[in-house]
Amino acid sequence: MRNIFNDLSDIDVEGLLVDTADWGINIRVTLNKKFCEIDLIQNWDGYELIFYDDQQRSSLQIDDISDLPRFIADNF
Repeated sequence: MRNIFNDLSDIDVEGLLVDTADWGINIRVTLNKKFCEIDLIQNWDGYELIFYDDQQRSSLQIDDISDLPRFIADNF
């Protein structure tokens, strides 16, 4: 997970915290000086990505964790 965030060249990444649980992966990170939280929940189609940013919640289906950088780059 750390490698995915280290490869984001145009985004300032600070304070990465990754927690795994039986339901999935929780990521807390500051991107471009803005705190966000990401939940990755594995399902039959890949992963449901739930993104929390400034009390806003958005959800997206991704096929693989390797799709995460594209989502982050599109939103930051």
